[in-house]
Amino acid sequence: MKLNNNGFGLRDMIIYTSVLLLFLLFAVYSIDSLHKTIEEDHLEYNEKHQELIEKAKEENKKEEETEKKTVDYNYYSNLEDLFKRATMNYINDYNFDLTVDIEKVSSDTLIGLGYISGFKDQFGNETCTGYSNVYQDENLEYVIKSYISCSNYMTEGY
Repeated sequence: MKLNNNGFGLRDMIIYTSVLLLFLLFAVYSIDSLHKTIEEDHLEYNEKHQELIEKAKEENKKEEETEKKTVDYNYYSNLEDLFKRATMNYINDYNFDLTVDIEKVSSDTLIGLGYISGFKDQFGNETCTGYSNVYQDENLEYVIKSYISCSNYMTEGY
């Protein structure tokens, strides 16, 4: 039987393998360079983004401080008094026995039953909610503690 000598020789295999290794090394170097560039760009982006976030936080703090300065505490005090009177009317109309338990009356209940027409902050936005805790003391007198929460005001203890 006669052998066929067609095919690659050892020298051809070494040359092709060397060329393939050179291309592989070039590809690895290119990918590594690209990865470093992307990582640097990502770090720069994060730094810029972090600076923007810090600026936005500072601006929000300034806005909150100016809002706090412009709060009309008399308005909210009157709103709490209105809420207390509406709660008292509700309790009187429904004759609750409060000698043992504390009754919690929400602003939604008072609005739904028509005791108050709306619950708005000083700017006219309907962003306020509230509740009252009602109980009877040892003299059987009603004690009402009202708490309200609006966009720029909250009763202490709410």
